Amino acid sequence: MREVTSPIEGEWILPLHPEEKVPGVLRIEDSAIHLTLIGTLPRHWEPAYAITAELILGVTVTGVRITLLRCSFSRSRGSFHGPAVTTLRASAAIWGVHCPTLDDVTAEELWVHYTGLETWVDQSPVSYRKTEQGELLRSLVEFKQVLLSSELMSIEILVQTVVSSAENRFSAHERAYVVFRPPKAYPLDRFFDWIRLFRALLVLATSYQVRVDEVLAQCDIEYATGTHTRKVREALPVLGLTFQSGPTESRPLYPHKLLFSLPDLGEEAQAFVAGWYAKAKSWEPALTLYAFTAYRDDLVLEERFLNSVRACETLHRLEIGGSELSPSRHGERVEEIVASLPAQHKRWLRGKLCFSNELSLRRRMKDLWAECGPGLTRLLPVQRSSFISRAVAGRNYLTHFSQESISAAPEMSELPSLGRWCLIILEFVLLLRCGLSRSKVEDLARRNRELYEDRYLETRNITYRNV
Repeated sequence: MREVTSPIEGEWILPLHPEEKVPGVLRIEDSAIHLTLIGTLPRHWEPAYAITAELILGVTVTGVRITLLRCSFSRSRGSFHGPAVTTLRASAAIWGVHCPTLDDVTAEELWVHYTGLETWVDQSPVSYRKTEQGELLRSLVEFKQVLLSSELMSIEILVQTVVSSAENRFSAHERAYVVFRPPKAYPLDRFFDWIRLFRALLVLATSYQVRVDEVLAQCDIEYATGTHTRKVREALPVLGLTFQSGPTESRPLYPHKLLFSLPDLGEEAQAFVAGWYAKAKSWEPALTLYAFTAYRDDLVLEERFLNSVRACETLHRLEIGGSELSPSRHGERVEEIVASLPAQHKRWLRGKLCFSNELSLRRRMKDLWAECGPGLTRLLPVQRSSFISRAVAGRNYLTHFSQESISAAPEMSELPSLGRWCLIILEFVLLLRCGLSRSKVEDLARRNRELYEDRYLETRNITYRNV
């Protein structure tokens, strides 16, 4: 992500009123974009009349053009001694170009860099070959691999070599991008779901809290040169997207800690990514809980445990589903019970029984455990009945407190392990449901050192191993 270390001063206009310029300062802090105007924008941009502006255009004091998207009113302060100060918040900023209308805010391609992407791709941009004299020559090459090719989007991994110099020394390092390429120019908004879901895939693959680090919109920009117009493809930074915010992972990412890398998928890579995007949109509530909970050290212990359990419960509801009785049979049972009551109680009881056909958390966890199969669950250092009973008791203690739940609740020292095991089961189910063979998932799990080392450090304090 492009870093902005100081406020950016400039002049700001609405596209329909370019003659009325308002000075202001733009601040980008932790992916939040705030524009403070010394005065107000023209016409109906008073808070009493409107609270949004689709586009605001700006030019910095250094001449850089900026387009702010979907700006909303934040606050305004009046003054008896000068102009009012108005603060707005923008959903995104495009660096280096002015887009007069929303239809112009499109991109031919979007290049996205995620933290840890180079480790997951595991491909070096350096190529070696021997000459006829036996000399070893080194050259820099680009690595490309297509991960998805569909009517809606093509996704490609691109590894480039970035050459930098300092103190008369040159150095080269790799920089990997995920290239999202639609069949035609898309509005920026249509890329966002694809970017978010690929981030969740990388969290699953790397066992790491991945961030969207940089977004570059590849756009065709027209420049007037004398009497001619020249079209040039440029990479324009896009800042301030909501999914660019989030925790920064402090621990290093090592290849042996990954659940799987891109080379591990081998020939199954395209089929897996296609299966991921075919399923992941319907899984989004579960994946959101998972991607912003897993492998974070800045969450409160109870919050991390509860989100892990909720992610499992949500995935079961979305992917496996089910109920105690068929809807028709349940409806008959409810009507039979309600009919036996006095009229004044019928409405109250019917509301209470509205969700009485839902499966319990215990049943959902048993289904997920069975979905993994014995080849995977035997890797967990706990038996099914012990794990599920403690997880359910912990959830009930934190969300359905009663005096009876105190004795059944797990110790606080058990919550990290219980939460991690929930996430591990969730990960196994995600891999299987995306089309990876059971033997492939078992092989990835058996050789994953993260699974054996970091995830089970707490088990030395667990006493219910053979309960």
